[in-house]
Amino acid sequence: MIRTILSLITIPCLSVLTFAQVKTDQTASRPLAAQTQGLSIPSDELWLNPQKTFDERKALFLDYSSANAPKSGRTGIFAQVARLAKGLALDDAVLKSALEFVYSNADCNDFTLGGLLRIMYLYQNTNLMSPEQKRDIERCLIDFNYWYDEPGSDGRCYWTENHQIIFHSNIAGRIRSNIENNPKVCLEASELGKMLPSNVALEFSLQFRSVVVFGTARLVIEPEEARRVLYGLIQKYFPLMTPGQEFREITDKELRSTSVYAIQIETWSGKENWKDRADQSKEWTPLEEKWFE
Repeated sequence: MIRTILSLITIPCLSVLTFAQVKTDQTASRPLAAQTQGLSIPSDELWLNPQKTFDERKALFLDYSSANAPKSGRTGIFAQVARLAKGLALDDAVLKSALEFVYSNADCNDFTLGGLLRIMYLYQNTNLMSPEQKRDIERCLIDFNYWYDEPGSDGRCYWTENHQIIFHSNIAGRIRSNIENNPKVCLEASELGKMLPSNVALEFSLQFRSVVVFGTARLVIEPEEARRVLYGLIQKYFPLMTPGQEFREITDKELRSTSVYAIQIETWSGKENWKDRADQSKEWTPLEEKWFE
């Protein structure tokens, strides 16, 4: 069961592959936030350009992240991800606090679950976790309410824009007519990479990552909700622009001429092919390197 859960869920937590460029020179204006293993850990100052090697910046980032985070509640577990990456054992008190928050079914407990998933995925077969800790995390992952129709009390919010897919169209037309007649929808999103040549006709391919979502679309009727989600769409693609400053706020007339829809996600599946080259056959002349450039 646990292997299935880990293979299906994308882990939305701290990534140790992208590292902050922490400023450590004498121009830092903020006080040191922590001392870890004799290393001075600065606060959240950033370099405009890297001043150390990647491995040095990685070490600074992990030191800072493991030392500067809450020790309990929703976000405490994320510092443990950094600690484990440094080879330090999982803190039992922090883990228990994270498990209690997940079991509380409070809003955003799925964020904490992401940290637990990452820890289980990367460290369940190491000596950095005790058998009891592994058992408790696995039990929590299995017990978690993954959707609102599962039994038990639930204080989470499923209806905000970050739990739905939002889109819009004209006030009348094929999209609105189809949805009003049958709100069951399917949506596909892809990221495409490079073309992958082969020396076998049936092995030509391309790099892609694809997700297919199935759900039920609804028309957003309340004007304030429609405004909020439309501003959310704009902010996603133009995060530095502010309504009422760089662009005019949405008017009542504009809102009346726009249909806004929200898709409640019911099921989804994903597929990925991101290998560097397509399969080649030894039974045919190998392709020249120019075809892979």
